[in-house]
Amino acid sequence: MTKNIRGSNIKNIRTYIMGLIYRNSFSSVRVPSSMELARKFGVTRRTARMALEGLIAEDFLTSKSGIGTFTNPKRGFKLSGVQQKPLIGLCFGDGSFFYYDAYTGKLFAEVMSQLLDADFNVYPLVHTSTEPELITAEIEYAGLDGAVFCNPNPDFSAVNFLRAANKPCVTIRYAVEGADFVQPQTTEALLKLVSIAEEEKRKKITVLVSEAPGNYLQSSVQAVEKYGKSSVEIELIEGLDPSIYEAVLTEIFSRPEETLPGMLLLGWRAPETAMRIMAEKGIAPERCSLIVDGAFSLPEGFSGYNLDVSCAEMTKEAVALLEQRFLHPELPPQTNIVEGKLIKINREGGRNIL
Repeated sequence: MTKNIRGSNIKNIRTYIMGLIYRNSFSSVRVPSSMELARKFGVTRRTARMALEGLIAEDFLTSKSGIGTFTNPKRGFKLSGVQQKPLIGLCFGDGSFFYYDAYTGKLFAEVMSQLLDADFNVYPLVHTSTEPELITAEIEYAGLDGAVFCNPNPDFSAVNFLRAANKPCVTIRYAVEGADFVQPQTTEALLKLVSIAEEEKRKKITVLVSEAPGNYLQSSVQAVEKYGKSSVEIELIEGLDPSIYEAVLTEIFSRPEETLPGMLLLGWRAPETAMRIMAEKGIAPERCSLIVDGAFSLPEGFSGYNLDVSCAEMTKEAVALLEQRFLHPELPPQTNIVEGKLIKINREGGRNIL
């Protein structure tokens, strides 16, 4: 018996049967009985029967008295005579997003568009829960052929499930062991930033990096180590929980004038807080130039630099890895790198790529 996953039991059964329809298309195949489904999903027979009756009412299934319940060949999911396309799951984070802001929505839409252009079909994995078992269960029930995860948790169990089933799995931004990975880099952009700091006679750059394992701004740490012997002092503050960044920023901007950073690299959604604290303490924006991770939208009136990694380029590399995995499943996990750009932004909204 499959472990019963909390959530909608009827939805779990529906997903499983829809997967059968997808894989068998215009063929009529027998689906498990209500008793078999109850045993498989660990639910009551009445619940299983309700799921079947709902699909029969929608004409996805037909009931043959004394024989069983079958998929309706008239409700297949592909054109007759055409080989079914691989069905790829698409998930952002842990699938618990209630809404998508401009950046995350753009990335999600970009991945979906490029998957469709590459002749895949897409199954969005979206839940209102942070329990990873729900995503893993849905991948299993739907019989997905692979998945792309944007910003996944480093220990995402769904990746382990897919890899154990020898199915392609690609992650974007955060690496998960066993999966192919698209890694944003900002090394060249940070090299330019250090040069700018030297030209402007800045004394210090403070770099804040969150505690998330596999944080894609890890390249900033590498850049700090590489250019740490320049005339600009590099202060690195690592392993920060985003819940305490306001306290960290308050401490930084409470330092004596001569020890304030000339530039501040923010690795999470913190520009609004930094701008507010600077204004409260009377620190001019020119005194400490803010540098923001391109993954986050910028507040009105922001002035500084943006480390921007192209959504289009990342998704292009992710789809390329997915296609390669279908052709060569025996290859070890691969990493494709996308280099970011340094963009200067003024308060009027002007943007110049450096």
